[in-house]
Amino acid sequence: MFGVVAGLLFEPPAIPIDPTVSTGQSVGFFPTRNVFVAGLLVLGGLTFGALTVVTLAFNGFILGYVLSSAGGDIVPSLLLIAPHGVIEFPAFLLAGTAGLVLPHELWRYLDGAGDRLPGTAVLWTTLRLFGLSCLLLAVAAVVEATVTPAVAGA
Repeated sequence: MFGVVAGLLFEPPAIPIDPTVSTGQSVGFFPTRNVFVAGLLVLGGLTFGALTVVTLAFNGFILGYVLSSAGGDIVPSLLLIAPHGVIEFPAFLLAGTAGLVLPHELWRYLDGAGDRLPGTAVLWTTLRLFGLSCLLLAVAAVVEATVTPAVAGA
C-alpha cells in the first residue's frame, strides 16, 4: 500500500499513461510477465526479504502512478484494473508472503523463538504458496485477456 500511495502522490506525467496498452495481448503474455514477478517475490526470501519488499513496493508504485496519470477521473482506469486485479493482487500478495516465509522463520530461530533452523517444511510452505499464486495468476491472465478488452471497448 505504501507503494500505491507513493505512486498516487508522485507528479503525474505530462502525457497520460494509457491503461489500455496491454489490451489485445494473448492469454500467454500475462502469466509469463506475472509469474516472473511472482518468482522475484519468492526468491526475494534469499535476500532476507529485501527484494520481496522492494518488488511489492515498486509494483504498488507503478499502479499508483498509472492511476495518478489518469488525472481527476480514475474510474475508467479502475474499471480496467478491477476485473483481473481482484485475482491478481491477492496472487502477488501470496507470492510476497512466500518470499517472506524463510526470513520470518530464520528470524524466529535467531531470536530464540524457534528451536531449529528452517527446514523442508518452510520450503514446502513456500512452494505451496508460490504454486497457488501461479494458479491465480493464470486465472487472472484469462480474465485480463478476455474481460479487460471487453471493458475497454477494444
